[in-house]
Amino acid sequence: MVKAAPASLPRVSDITLDWHVLVFTFVVSLLSDVLFGLVPISKLARINLNETLKKSGRGASGGIRRHKTRSTLVVVEVAL
Repeated sequence: MVKAAPASLPRVSDITLDWHVLVFTFVVSLLSDVLFGLVPISKLARINLNETLKKSGRGASGGIRRHKTRSTLVVVEVAL
């Protein structure tokens, strides 16, 4: 990145990579991934999938409001 920087950029030679900051950022990122990944998994572990699948048999749509909400979310996701 320093080699690609324009010559008019002041103090470009002072730009370095601080390994302490890089390691800290990696550890914080890893911990947040684990933390926010465990919450949905713990909720999923409490659900009895067999009963849930029996209740929402084939053709259970959840109504027009749920369909519109789902369609809106798909449109927003594709747009983003």
